[in-house]
Amino acid sequence: MTNPKKAAIKIIAERLEAEMEDLQAYQKSILRAAHKETTADNRQENREEEMVRNLSYKSEAIDELAESIEHLRALDGTATAEIVDYGSLVETNHGRYLVCVASPMLNFEGKSLIGISKASPFYQEMDQLKKGDSFSVNELDHEILHVW
Repeated sequence: MTNPKKAAIKIIAERLEAEMEDLQAYQKSILRAAHKETTADNRQENREEEMVRNLSYKSEAIDELAESIEHLRALDGTATAEIVDYGSLVETNHGRYLVCVASPMLNFEGKSLIGISKASPFYQEMDQLKKGDSFSVNELDHEILHVW
């Protein structure tokens, strides 16, 4: 049987790495397009300014993803926990949640898996709870079935 926490860390990290690669490819395509442009009129200057802003935004997003991936890779996938805390994988009656960094919802072993940060309201509701405890978020009741 695979370690669900280790597998969850891996799948979220792979998803964020794919997002980062997509952003990097997009940046490269913008740079290639910028090099092909040869006219120097005002419209061109406006397009270049827009490209620079877009590249800057994408660079920030890439930096954030790289940092999130580092945090994920630093987690001990073999560590177990009794209470919900940073690094926990929490299974509720509505899915699994890895407490580390935010991520989009993924399908993991037939269940939903979402990465959440400690700053998220969802985490705030389950902080320091344990198996068997319940909490409510957005009028949806959750029961903690397992904590790794």
